Amino acid sequence: MSENKIISSKKELKEWLNYEKAKYGSNKIKNFFLLGESAILRKHQIILRKAEYYANTKKKIPFAFYKIRLTKIQCKYSLHIPLNTCGKGLKIMH
Repeated sequence: MSENKIISSKKELKEWLNYEKAKYGSNKIKNFFLLGESAILRKHQIILRKAEYYANTKKKIPFAFYKIRLTKIQCKYSLHIPLNTCGKGLKIMH
C-alpha cells in the first residue's frame, strides 16, 4: 500500500492530526501541562505535522516559527524525526 507521506493541504493536516490524536488519547489537562510521556510525544507530533505542512506549502514565516519550536522540543527530549519521513498514523513509543 502506497501511503502519501506529504501533507499538502489544510484539510489533510486536520485529517492527519485527528487520526493520530486517537492513538494518543485526548486528556486535555495532561496535554496542556505536558504531564506524562504521551502528552510530550503528542505535542511533538503536532508541531512536527504543522512544520511539515508549512514546509510543503512553502509558507516561509509559519514554517520558520514551527521549525524553531520543533528543534527546541526535539533537543529537549532527544527526539529527532526529519520532516516528511513518516506517513499518516505515526505513534511514537518509548
